[in-house]
Amino acid sequence: MKYIEKVILENFQSHKSSIIEFDDQLNVIVGPSDSGKTAILRGIRWALYNEPSGDYFIREGTSECSVTVIFNDGTKIKRYRNKSKNIYFLYDSNNNETKFEGFGTSVPQEIIDETGIKKITIR
Repeated sequence: MKYIEKVILENFQSHKSSIIEFDDQLNVIVGPSDSGKTAILRGIRWALYNEPSGDYFIREGTSECSVTVIFNDGTKIKRYRNKSKNIYFLYDSNNNETKFEGFGTSVPQEIIDETGIKKITIR
């Protein structure tokens, strides 16, 4: 089963440079209020689903951010954003890079296919 092994947040909201490693079982994110717990989840959502949109999540005082999601099979998805560029990078298990630009508000299909993670809406 494919799962998220690691998330790297660079200048994303309150995170200057954070590496979060996940277990292949249950993971719980805990910490004091306003310490960046929700930003971790938001970063994953942004990288995998393009939510939230815009650029307000770029860390104050910086001009760019990125979130990298690394899977247990060695594939990586990196999302990069500055004021003028919005780019996805897909790395296969051999670290071969494919770059995606100009995708508008939708996530490139290759990214969706690679993750195998389906979005579930709970009401």
